[in-house]
Amino acid sequence: AGRKVRIHFYHSARADYPYGSGGSGWFIDDVETVIHIEDFESGGNDWTTTNEIWEIGSSTEVPCYERDNCAGTVLNETYPPDQSSRLESRIFELPELDEFEELYLQFWQLFSYTGKDYGQVQIQVKDNQTGVWGKWKEIFTNTGEKLDWSEVEIDITDYAGKEVRFGFYHAANGSSTVNGLIKSSATSLFQSSSDSKKGIGWYIDDISLSVKILALLTGTVTEDSSSGSSIEGASIVVELDNEVIAVMKTLPNGFFALYLPPDNYRITIRKNGYEEASETVKCGAKETVTSDIQLKPIIPINPAEKLVIHSISKPPKKIKRGKKFKVTLKVGKYSKKKTRLKIPKKTKPRKYYLLACTSSGDCKVAKRRFRVKK
Repeated sequence: AGRKVRIHFYHSARADYPYGSGGSGWFIDDVETVIHIEDFESGGNDWTTTNEIWEIGSSTEVPCYERDNCAGTVLNETYPPDQSSRLESRIFELPELDEFEELYLQFWQLFSYTGKDYGQVQIQVKDNQTGVWGKWKEIFTNTGEKLDWSEVEIDITDYAGKEVRFGFYHAANGSSTVNGLIKSSATSLFQSSSDSKKGIGWYIDDISLSVKILALLTGTVTEDSSSGSSIEGASIVVELDNEVIAVMKTLPNGFFALYLPPDNYRITIRKNGYEEASETVKCGAKETVTSDIQLKPIIPINPAEKLVIHSISKPPKKIKRGKKFKVTLKVGKYSKKKTRLKIPKKTKPRKYYLLACTSSGDCKVAKRRFRVKK
């Protein structure tokens, strides 16, 4: 405790053992540095409170998370109206971080607030030069209710290397006229209430700090052409297990950069006027991974190429403006493609917009028009 350390995972393989080497080896994942702050099992002697609304101990009406003790705004009772209270931690000297690390405050909570009452997680920072503590600053807010224990994770990377205190601020202003709140039958407190100024308040448990190790994904998006020009404003969509976790756009020079937890990701790049591109990247802990991607422009049909209609399913007896019908197209060397054509309402009958097609057969409406041939 109180020392700077490094942790290594050392793998040893010796060929002189009776059965030799060459097994599947050692796999590790999701490595975090967790600093446990408080589970309140020892009574929470390092914590102070104002107005005696926050209490630390066991709860029979609202079971604590996992073990016996937790902190709550008046244990086993509803909180009083028109009173505020802050549960304040001891002083912490937060660790310094490098560019691949982020710092988080984590805790478990359940809460139920009526009307405009709320709970805030706050932080107070000490000025290292003057030694003066600054004002309490809000970094997270609860309103309404959540009656099941859930974990909260707050990014406090900006405060790395500073002396801080954490506060859990409960505010009951009694200004609402909303009727009723609690609707769970989990405990005797979780029932309808006609008093809009009362609820069970806020319960917290298992508070900790964690340092997360990241990877840096960077790249440049350019045009797949002789010019190779940079593409500004291309959308970078990052997916993990088919779920989108991040979306960003490229800078004027086509560059993008994003910190991510170590894992395997699929990135998809989209930009109007270009074919979509995607690839899978593997990001290791404290590793910078570069993924430069080129997008192929969608090239309109050359005016010299002929557009031939091979067949029309259920051809209309009379062509009408705004009417859609199916056709099978073959454009120059491109393969046949079924699509729908629509007669523009403000053009003469029998004139249609020309389609711009890629080599893969994907067609989009272009500005030029063509005349249907029988």
